[in-house]
Amino acid sequence: MSTQYGPGVMQSVVAEFVAEFTRKRSRSPSVEDICNGVGLRSPSVVIFHLRSMAMDAGIPRLDVLNTSIKDLIDRLVALIGPGAARDTGRTGTEGT
Repeated sequence: MSTQYGPGVMQSVVAEFVAEFTRKRSRSPSVEDICNGVGLRSPSVVIFHLRSMAMDAGIPRLDVLNTSIKDLIDRLVALIGPGAARDTGRTGTEGT
């Protein structure tokens, strides 16, 4: 049984994991690393959250959709910074 979070909460969890992973290992995590680290089973759910985080960070939608996931994670790491996890600011009401 998995814990259910709202979109903003899970994105914060993912951001914290990415920052901590990068700080400890000096490299960006893979989608599989993120799945295992935050308790998600589906890589597509991780990709959804990564893309949402990127768009929230101001990366244009077309760039988000046309960038490899590995490159997207690297861009998010550059924005988040290792060890500097921050709230994504999502409330779950965007786009409504």
